[in-house]
Amino acid sequence: MFKMTRPQFQEYLAKFNSNADKGAFFDRYYDPDAVFSHPPIGVFKGREEIVRYLNSGKNEGHDGVRETIRLREFISIEGKMAVEVDLEWNCFRDTVFLGARKKGDIIHAGCAGFFTFKGSRIIHVELYVNQVSEP
Repeated sequence: MFKMTRPQFQEYLAKFNSNADKGAFFDRYYDPDAVFSHPPIGVFKGREEIVRYLNSGKNEGHDGVRETIRLREFISIEGKMAVEVDLEWNCFRDTVFLGARKKGDIIHAGCAGFFTFKGSRIIHVELYVNQVSEP
């Protein structure tokens, strides 16, 4: 059974944090039937929904923000992984991403993510985001 290493996850984050189209990112890391659960934003199922969500903002982030993720803690066992990360969202336009935001705002939050693998690909992600700091 697959076990992702910390260096592999750091590579995952580097690709996630890039401005590149997320289609190739999805194809590299996710099972075509993956489910990505991101309360309170929503649940995204399959390649089309997940890539559309990740590419919202025209490859610059989600709904008017450019997201950067930094790893804090990492635990991986065969078939499962848990991480704690810091999130930073830079607003490149006015948006209602997690509340009304203005262009130039920077939003910070902490997040715990739980990943399940099918083979070497992610089949399920469950995120828990803590209180978002105000700009």
